[in-house]
Formats: sequence, structure tokens, C-alpha cells
Amino acid sequence: MVLMCVVSRIVRVIRQPRGNMLLIGIGGSGRQSLTRLASFICEYDTFQVEVSKQYRRLEFRDGKCRAINNC
Repeated sequence: MVLMCVVSRIVRVIRQPRGNMLLIGIGGSGRQSLTRLASFICEYDTFQVEVSKQYRRLEFRDGKCRAINNC
């Protein structure tokens, strides 16, 4: 029941123009899964940045360009 409420809140927020939210919780609490479910409900595509030790400005710029081109 609680998970359905969280998913409905995420859906309500991301459907708004420029809607975004910061999800805070301990590891393994399902933030990523709930967000992916909410984006599926809204029929949105998801994009995830993979940060590594070699992640620099160039990688950030490339990821930003790929995310914008997918819009």
C-alpha cells in the first residue's frame, strides 16, 4: 500500500512541466525501481548516468547531449 502511494506521488510530480524530485533513502529501499515504474506509467524514456573514476567534464557533456537528443 505504501509503495503505491509513493509511485503515485512520483507520477504526479514528474507529469508536471519541469517536474523533478529528490528521493532520499537507504540503499535497497527501491527508489530506482519505483522511479522506473513511475516513468513507465507516464510512458517516459529513462536515462541513467554511469559515473566512474574517469568521469570528467567531457563525459558529462556527452551524456547531457545524449539525454537532450533523446527528448
